[in-house]
Amino acid sequence: MATPDYIVQATGESTISYSYPKALTFGTKTLAANTEVTLTGFKLNDQFIDTSQALQNSVIIPLLNGGSIQLTNANKAGSITFSVIRISANLDDTNKVCDISAIADSQRAVGDSVGATISVAWEFNGKAYKIKFSKCTVVDAPPLKLAGNDAPSYNVVFNYATWDWVQRGE
Repeated sequence: MATPDYIVQATGESTISYSYPKALTFGTKTLAANTEVTLTGFKLNDQFIDTSQALQNSVIIPLLNGGSIQLTNANKAGSITFSVIRISANLDDTNKVCDISAIADSQRAVGDSVGATISVAWEFNGKAYKIKFSKCTVVDAPPLKLAGNDAPSYNVVFNYATWDWVQRGE
């Protein structure tokens, strides 16, 4: 009989950061161009990040004779969805922490033509990981949600042009 495996995993050990090549305005505060901020407002008991590809990387074309042709590509474009709660529509006093709903509102308001960089770093089973999404543009950021005895979840969605591993379990 095999011995069962037990994995102890600390939760909430992730950092999501954002930078934009232009200045963004939040009420009376301004986030300077290329300043990296840490995003906040993620519920611990929910899945707070989900990604999906825009294109499949392999397509099969069936042939009449029973064979097939497989076409492949290296496209890495897709969407990243954050499930968050609104913490504030502003930057914190250090200009280093902001909720992603406010970030998306501000990026959308500038008439984005460059896209942001969003990085996600986390640890799993004692190893560090970090992935960077580039050319992130706002798809959807609802302006208002209300709830009774809970903070409502906002699904904030960005499209990205590509992604790359910065660190992969080293």
